[in-house]
Amino acid sequence: DKSYVSLSCPADLPDSKEIPGKV
Repeated sequence: DKSYVSLSCPADLPDSKEIPGKV
């Protein structure tokens, strides 16, 4: 999932759930 997160936001985020669109 980290790669998907990178597309929207940096993987530095503690929770990928906070990223809009990854819901």
